[in-house]
Amino acid sequence: METIYIPIIFGIIGGILNCLLYEKGFILPIKIKDDKITTIKAGCLGNLAMGIGASIIIWGLGAMDFEIYKMIAICTLSGVGGSAFITNMLQKENIELQKEKTDSLHSLINQILAKEQNDKKKKK
Repeated sequence: METIYIPIIFGIIGGILNCLLYEKGFILPIKIKDDKITTIKAGCLGNLAMGIGASIIIWGLGAMDFEIYKMIAICTLSGVGGSAFITNMLQKENIELQKEKTDSLHSLINQILAKEQNDKKKKK
């Protein structure tokens, strides 16, 4: 069970490297208030959490069977890319959702236009 600490520790290290590489430093969490909505942006803590999450996922998918040095390298690399990987997956899901909405809207517009054309033909 001690090996579970490896993805956690090296996921954190990967998250720190992610902050340094992509954000050029550590952005602290901030609270943003708009009218009645309060949003908290995680900043670098989000990158650390995603680094840990990605590292644990990779570890669970088979990195735990590797030698210690390979496990450390894989967990650190997945920690660095964790934020980008998870963000990319969420963006793909969002794109699919937007595509479905656009297709539904396109279908509705075509129905409305067809109904208007039928109404114009009936009036003539």
